[in-house]
Amino acid sequence: MIVLQALLMTGVAEADIRTYPLDARSVYTVTVGVGQPTTCVFPGIIKGLVGANVSMKPEDNPGILLSHAEGTEYFSVRPLKENAAGALNVMFKGQVYPFAFVCGSKPDQAVILLEEAVIGSRRTTIDAAALREFLQRAKQDERLRALYPAVETGVQRTTPGT
Repeated sequence: MIVLQALLMTGVAEADIRTYPLDARSVYTVTVGVGQPTTCVFPGIIKGLVGANVSMKPEDNPGILLSHAEGTEYFSVRPLKENAAGALNVMFKGQVYPFAFVCGSKPDQAVILLEEAVIGSRRTTIDAAALREFLQRAKQDERLRALYPAVETGVQRTTPGT
């Protein structure tokens, strides 16, 4: 059974699926290929699309053909010409997310945008009172260690330059 599965998997090409954190300060460069769609997925419903050399109508003779249904969280693109390039601004949650489409020999099959960072944990904001409390605990750490050596304070020390 394992040998059969290994033989079947050798015929399956590794899909080029890209995952990025959602960041309105970045331009997402997506590689597209003639005859192959590339789908971009957002974490919610897209509000609007504005493009250059990108159109939903083939009769406009665009370099990049766009496919999108209103009220969905995704869109698909594919080049109609060799070496076509295009740009698209996507409105999502009051922000503009720019995309640049370029033709390449290894096109992306899918681009998935996540609201949370790809690596690491979710960011939390700390209010001013909590920050003051942490600073006071850090200032008193040496005294508490001297008074109660067996108690773990939760404060770690580092030296500058490490």
